[in-house]
Amino acid sequence: MGRTVQVPYFDVMGHVVWGATAMMIAELRELLRRFRDPEQFA
Repeated sequence: MGRTVQVPYFDVMGHVVWGATAMMIAELRELLRRFRDPEQFA
């Protein structure tokens, strides 16, 4: 197809985690960040 696409990914101990799993990790990371500092998002 010849397309370059940027997708979210995480390097977990040398393994690439991408796609839906990476999206879930990103969402969890954001929720944890908001939980840690709730006043920033009030």
